[in-house]
Amino acid sequence: LDQLAYALADMRKQLGEQTGESAPSVDEVLLVGGSTLLPEIAAVVDDAFPKAVVRYDSEFVFTSVALGSARYAGGVAVDDFVYHDYALA
Repeated sequence: LDQLAYALADMRKQLGEQTGESAPSVDEVLLVGGSTLLPEIAAVVDDAFPKAVVRYDSEFVFTSVALGSARYAGGVAVDDFVYHDYALA
């Protein structure tokens, strides 16, 4: 969880550098992948992005990963901010 918190802080820093904002605004966070089924993950993300709506759908938690991978493999341009296995679109 400490590594996730560090990764999210680093993402906010890099996002700020890319946008030129000292405190970049994140409106919504969609949690996907197996680790998002752990309640502690959502709590860490809530702490990192207190103004954002943090959501996930446990039935489709892996669907978005598969769809994103298929789009990327199909040549669709992906304009996301990716940090290891975490991404901000």
